[in-house]
Amino acid sequence: MQVERIAAFTAEGNGGNPAGVVVADAHPGEAEMQRIARDLGYSETVFAASRQDGKWRVRYFSPEAE
Repeated sequence: MQVERIAAFTAEGNGGNPAGVVVADAHPGEAEMQRIARDLGYSETVFAASRQDGKWRVRYFSPEAE
């Protein structure tokens, strides 16, 4: 699992809207996702995992809650 820090809406890579992005084969447990979001401290962290049917499941966490 790799945690990326992405800044959206910026042309220079500075400022913008920072968010955590985690793409994994499967979602970690809910407590682990909450811990990662809290550690990153961004207003939102997205966790994306591919499903067996080829679609993606996405979950969003803030430092406080899903």
